[in-house]
Amino acid sequence: MRNYILLFLSVLCIGCHKHSEHWETLLDVESYIESRPDSALSVLKGINADSLSCASEKAKHSLLTAMALDKNYVDTTDFSVLQPAIDWYEHHGNPTDRLRTFFLSGPYMQEQK
Repeated sequence: MRNYILLFLSVLCIGCHKHSEHWETLLDVESYIESRPDSALSVLKGINADSLSCASEKAKHSLLTAMALDKNYVDTTDFSVLQPAIDWYEHHGNPTDRLRTFFLSGPYMQEQK
């Protein structure tokens, strides 16, 4: 039984490290989101979040979308835009993405009060 559990956990971990075909696009968008937020938002809107392969990818898409909306002065109170990033970066990811996520969540939190 122990071997089956280990096998299951191994498969689960390996599956989460395989990125979809959109991963390179997300990394590319991240490189120019500051200088061309309108182009970044357009590209991000063209990516179906359901086609992303794992939580880390969905979090990156969520974070970049929230950043692009912010940089394009698009006000939204739709908390679902940033929720995947909040869920992921609360315990995972690099410090920069974690900081970006919690910085961007401020206005959403303020609207909820």
